Amino acid sequence: MEEKPINIESFERKVRRHEVTFSQIENGKGADYLNSYLMEHSRSNGYIDFADRMVEKIDKRVLQRALFKLPKEDREILTEYLLGTKQLDIANRLNISPSAINQRLDKIFYNYRVILCNDKEFTQTSEFDKLQQETEVAFLAYMNEVRKTGQLKLNLYEIKDLIKEVRKAIRQTIATKSNMSIREQLSKQIDYSKLDDKYIEKMNNAFAELGVEAHFENLKKFKGNIMQVLKMVDDFIDDLQKSAENKVKKEN
Repeated sequence: MEEKPINIESFERKVRRHEVTFSQIENGKGADYLNSYLMEHSRSNGYIDFADRMVEKIDKRVLQRALFKLPKEDREILTEYLLGTKQLDIANRLNISPSAINQRLDKIFYNYRVILCNDKEFTQTSEFDKLQQETEVAFLAYMNEVRKTGQLKLNLYEIKDLIKEVRKAIRQTIATKSNMSIREQLSKQIDYSKLDDKYIEKMNNAFAELGVEAHFENLKKFKGNIMQVLKMVDDFIDDLQKSAENKVKKEN
């Protein structure tokens, strides 16, 4: 049986009519999350609760707005993929390699999420609620482990990865123009001149107990924006890692 050609315009019309949900944009993982959510929260008489209908309406509006902020070709690639077109077929249409279309899709999904997370209404969506719940569960598990062992474990590699992702997200926010005030916010100077001396002493002592010489008092002289702060923290972690490596070499 011959497959019908993908009708991108038809798909986009559906999006405009709010017929596409979050789960479809998230690589189609499992059943439709939003529909399942609405079914689970429906009243026994068959009527969907008013609050749930509002959640559905906001979800779809935010999705639509974020989707149509993507460049036209990226949106076409994404809609083809969501409609079930194989990556190889999309690659052939664009006359590029399969690996290239895979990288392109990764970038499109990443840009979509950046745009979505910069939408002020995103915090009112069911997806935001789900993210909060998952984060809370992970945090509580971490705190329980801390209480159990009596130790606050810090993984420097994970912190570096987090800083890397934050810097990447900021750069991508500027590139996608999803938050037009971001440049102004990032250019603001951060003032640490009034940092409490007792806090500085406490932090220096905490690192000293780990065998690390920290100088948080230098923050009082710092002049820079958030990106420079992130770089400073990143450099500090690099120094910690080098010190740890040198210590291991000496011991061996």
